[in-house]
Amino acid sequence: VTYLLEHYTKNATENLGWLIAISKALPDLYTHKLEYCVSELFYKRCMEGLEISNIIEHTDIVPKKYQITSDKFIAFNPISTLISTSEPTVNFKTLGNDLKLRLSKLYVKIFSKDYENYSPIVKIVPLHNFTVNSISQKTYDHESWFITKLLKLLLFPRSYFVNNSDNAKYFSQLSPFVQIIRSESNDDIFNNPVMEAVISYKWRPARNYFLRLFFVYILFAACFAIICGTYVAHFEATGYLCNSILFLIVLFYYLGYYLLYVEYRQFEHHGWRRYFNLFNCADLISSVTAIVVMSVCVAPSFNTQKAFANVATTQKITIAISFTMLLLWFEFILYLRLISEPAKYIYIMLNIIKETWLFLTFMILVMAGLAHSFLLLLQYPNFTNLKEISSKSTLFTVDSTNKIQNDFDRTEDNPAKNFIISFLSTYNWLNGAFLQQDAWDFWAVKFITFFGSILLVTILQNMFIAFMGGVYSKASEKGRVALLRFRAESISDYEALDEIYFYPPSPEPKYIYYIGKSKSYKEWNANVKKSKKKNLYHDYEKKMFERKLSYKQIDDDRFLFNNEDGYDLSDDDDSSECEEENEEEICVKGNEFNNNEPNEFNIHLEKKIDEVNSKIDKILMQSLSKVTEI
Repeated sequence: VTYLLEHYTKNATENLGWLIAISKALPDLYTHKLEYCVSELFYKRCMEGLEISNIIEHTDIVPKKYQITSDKFIAFNPISTLISTSEPTVNFKTLGNDLKLRLSKLYVKIFSKDYENYSPIVKIVPLHNFTVNSISQKTYDHESWFITKLLKLLLFPRSYFVNNSDNAKYFSQLSPFVQIIRSESNDDIFNNPVMEAVISYKWRPARNYFLRLFFVYILFAACFAIICGTYVAHFEATGYLCNSILFLIVLFYYLGYYLLYVEYRQFEHHGWRRYFNLFNCADLISSVTAIVVMSVCVAPSFNTQKAFANVATTQKITIAISFTMLLLWFEFILYLRLISEPAKYIYIMLNIIKETWLFLTFMILVMAGLAHSFLLLLQYPNFTNLKEISSKSTLFTVDSTNKIQNDFDRTEDNPAKNFIISFLSTYNWLNGAFLQQDAWDFWAVKFITFFGSILLVTILQNMFIAFMGGVYSKASEKGRVALLRFRAESISDYEALDEIYFYPPSPEPKYIYYIGKSKSYKEWNANVKKSKKKNLYHDYEKKMFERKLSYKQIDDDRFLFNNEDGYDLSDDDDSSECEEENEEEICVKGNEFNNNEPNEFNIHLEKKIDEVNSKIDKILMQSLSKVTEI
């Protein structure tokens, strides 16, 4: 397999036809534990694509909307229709597209300096039918009424055609691209021009679907915020205003049902092992928490006559509402990963947390140790006759005799009255506030503060700042690759989705074209140059040459042939001896190892070789006859 792949990839730099069969074969390599070949294959020079802009004008294949864009890297489906000689029909769609093109052209002329000299390099992704699936149930219903489609879209979240990705029957119906995504766990597979181009092309329709879910979530969170805001304010409303609040409550529950149904569909599609991750858990917890708080605390208090005028708000309810709102904002920020720039920051932040959590845990343990020391020293100041520093207190009162009195309470204002307060007071050292030293005049406090500030502020804080400098650059690169992984998995979900189309979708292209250089090109090109001298079969060939051939002599040669022309070299008496040999050695039994002297085994081997050669000749003759007919 590796010999063939190496041969095909070398010739594919001149002719893409060599890789026609490779696209469908790539997922099968994972089935046969040859995923190494797939990852190495994407670091071959042919995976850069074949340049065709020197053969044909880019205006003949690049759609107009991509000719006037300022994007540096674009993947697209080329123009493949003939130029119509008849006058184009005028409708709202053509007018809208024409308006978009004019506005885009105006924008590029104003903000792009190189628009007039725009002459892009167009290349072809060398994998044939890489994004084409064969899902038999996926038929596009264009004849149904618009209202019927709209009701289906609003009432029932879309299901998935392929629910069990471990089922080989359904798994093989997905496109080769999606099969690779679901089989590959290493994110480095996306760090090459081909995968970036394919993801860029397939991301647009998938993004539109998930943006629709984002819009549903925004309405859901907005309803919760408005309803809870009126509840906390004891808002009194009558008439249309009261009915509007009631409508928002009904809308909130409908949107909550819709979001939970979407999560159920995803759980059904992925299974519990693949479903539970950070983003899916955040989706589920935020929706469930908001519905529970609304059902238990807010909705039962609504009055159809005066809204929330007569409610009794408690501290626990307001805490529950505020924390739920914080959770909804957190989920809103996570949804922004659908947009390129915010997504980069989200994944950079997540990668920084992954790289620094051990160091942060160590700092927290140091702060916990200092906080515990202050807790034992200062929790009961009256028992140890501690003196507070009144000159540094910030609160004073003036009594009736115009005397200034200190308002410092030795118990309530103590920065070490319990462990949590003591820990937070110690954490404030990072901001330059030494609350324990400012409150108590005690030499032990000054000593611990001096010792702890050197360890926590001078050493650990500066170590963390220096550590962050190196972590950020790594997190930035890993964040970009993680974003590609997220988009690829979203594309994988969207491909298996039973989507509703209001107009016929564009057919999947046999080849995807792209313009420009991907952000990973420099790194990919450097890796290609490094691995240029190393062939795909290098490791396997090395292992093969390292194997030793050992020969053990026995008294009797026994070759047993079955009806299928198989042979058995096993010997019950000597099997244990062969098993004791090194696993890298091949054990051969017999009186002599002499290929020149004919024996039953050599005769049988020669017959089999002749049969194979005759079959090969027959296949070649059939192929030549077909080529001649064509």
